[in-house]
Amino acid sequence: MYTKKQKPESGIEELVEKDGEHYILSNNHVIADSNNGVKNVDAVIQPGTSDGGSSPADDIAVLSDFKDIDFTGASNDIDAAIAKVGAATQTIIDPAIIDIGLPKTTPKTAMLYQSVRKHGRTTGHKVGVITDLSANIWVGYGPGKTAWFTDQIAVTGIGYTNFSSGGDSGSLIVDAVSLEPVALLFAGGNILTFANPIDLVLSYFGVTIVP
Repeated sequence: MYTKKQKPESGIEELVEKDGEHYILSNNHVIADSNNGVKNVDAVIQPGTSDGGSSPADDIAVLSDFKDIDFTGASNDIDAAIAKVGAATQTIIDPAIIDIGLPKTTPKTAMLYQSVRKHGRTTGHKVGVITDLSANIWVGYGPGKTAWFTDQIAVTGIGYTNFSSGGDSGSLIVDAVSLEPVALLFAGGNILTFANPIDLVLSYFGVTIVP
């Protein structure tokens, strides 16, 4: 199956914490320019450039770390990156998800037909259903760049509608009732949205969700 990453400029990101510092959690392709970002140098801005944002006026964080996306055809498991905001005691970014509320700190393992929700920059608040726990997909990252992802979570909007659209990458997907984190949205095609299992993302960076 072939799909594409969501538009990279303006994804809504989640706040996470490590060693007393707050970080923005998003996709590699959103805040690290698909492996081309410079750690501890590149600024993350909000709103994004496509929404009129500019640096340094709209800087909110500095790229800290990302997992490289492998474009050789080898398997990938996450498209993720974090950007440092600053000391947890000084962070002014609201960890609540718009129209949803504060996510729980403990992740929940995704289940087939589980009801989930997210708030994205483009489509806003959407409710959907997990329809696949082991999706294997090719994802396009621009001319001549594709990456193979395995064991991804697939979500369909209620009534087989779109759960996301371009610009929604980086959105945290949570259980529709408990608000426990389930996945990190990164790609989509037709009516399907694809997301990385959130436990893999949090574990890779050694971070926890900010309550």
